[in-house]
Amino acid sequence: MNLCTNAFHAMEKNGGTLTITLYNQVLLGEDSIGASHMQPDNYVQLSVKDTPKGRCTYSFGRR
Repeated sequence: MNLCTNAFHAMEKNGGTLTITLYNQVLLGEDSIGASHMQPDNYVQLSVKDTPKGRCTYSFGRR
């Protein structure tokens, strides 16, 4: 929800596109390389993408 609110505010003045998608994902054993904290199973992947004009580029990492 916060990602969508932030994207809305970034696009409020100059416009842009907010895309929200959900994907069904099946994580197999070999898929978990680099994601050892996740067990093979069925998952839902949420993707939030915005394209505001004049946006700053930020890198979001896990802390």
